[in-house]
Amino acid sequence: MADIYSNAYFTISAAESVDCHYGILNRRDASIEHIQVWPPLPDQKGDEVKIFYSDELLPGRIYARRMWSRYQRLWPVDKRAWTFQERILSPRVLCYSRDEIVWSCRCATATELWPSLDPTPGMDALAKALSFDSLFNIDEGSFVEIMTLLPRFLDADDIEEYISDPENIKEYLSDFWCKVVEQYATRHLTFLSDKLPAIFGIATALRSDPVRALLLGAYHWGIFEGTLPRSLAWHTIPSDKRQLFDRSISTSCQAPTWSWASVESYVLFIFTRWESRAKDQCKLVAMSDDEITLRGRVVTTEVECITDNDRMIGFGLPLYNYDCSRKFVRVLWDMSTGLVAQLPKAVTCLLLGYEESHMHDLGGYALVLVPVAIHGRSGVFQRVGIAQRVNRRCFEGVEEMEITII
Repeated sequence: MADIYSNAYFTISAAESVDCHYGILNRRDASIEHIQVWPPLPDQKGDEVKIFYSDELLPGRIYARRMWSRYQRLWPVDKRAWTFQERILSPRVLCYSRDEIVWSCRCATATELWPSLDPTPGMDALAKALSFDSLFNIDEGSFVEIMTLLPRFLDADDIEEYISDPENIKEYLSDFWCKVVEQYATRHLTFLSDKLPAIFGIATALRSDPVRALLLGAYHWGIFEGTLPRSLAWHTIPSDKRQLFDRSISTSCQAPTWSWASVESYVLFIFTRWESRAKDQCKLVAMSDDEITLRGRVVTTEVECITDNDRMIGFGLPLYNYDCSRKFVRVLWDMSTGLVAQLPKAVTCLLLGYEESHMHDLGGYALVLVPVAIHGRSGVFQRVGIAQRVNRRCFEGVEEMEITII
């Protein structure tokens, strides 16, 4: 897929298509925004207009159309998972929408409303204002910003020209891939078995550069080896909790629990600058198609019910400091509350690392794991969630050990 779309002269996109059976042409809908222009108020300086919506077309008034960037994310084609990599990898796209035809390429956009191939004012200002640093700070729903920056990142011959801290290129690559996954995870799939194939083209393109390929390492189940442990710090969105795939049923899309692809949910990644102290970060020992082995600080605790006025509102974990003082930790579970209640009471927490801050202790993040019984093996676990804002003292004095996650 990476070669097909990257080398295409241009790609035709049926913007209003909800599936592959929908056609390109549509009945034209002008999508007119009804506005009325008023003169400036007497006490205001300069020329200024007031605009408000009306509910009918009247002669003698001015009407405006929405800019394409405002409704592009509403196109049905941009809600489909397979079309995500098609849009990013294609150097030029011709979109047939209900409102108008839109041409988009790496350096310019042209619409029937704005037919010039010069960069439109909005997109030109956007391209100048955004940097690759800002990619990891903008809201996850900023569709136009993401679609503007991702292709430029893939086209960059020298990444160091586009980032403020060249010494941390691997961190930028890790965060870049995580942001790709976040956007992709919001889209809809007809067949769950397509979850990883539908994004594999972008992963292939990202590794097409020898330097990036060396830094990223091997690719397994939607995660690059070189981005660990940062890329393990994902969580589901609370309003969209769904259960993990039933691992007792063999399916073609059965991903290991350490992968974001193992949950039927939107996912978000914890973008943070990890502390550089090696003793506080878990380390990758081995990674294969089915499992990863990490070495880090591990503590065992029990799942406790959280109540409010005798009403259960969820589950959390009590962790104890070296002085035996108790700290209650919030967990972002990978499954619904009902399934959390069925977990074994004892769970294991593997420290991923602490958040870097010169001002105060922001705490750390730890994977929440449950043991798995496998004949002839010990120390094998499945992931069930991630604990956040873990107090540093909870892992002080704890010896490191190796843990395998499947």
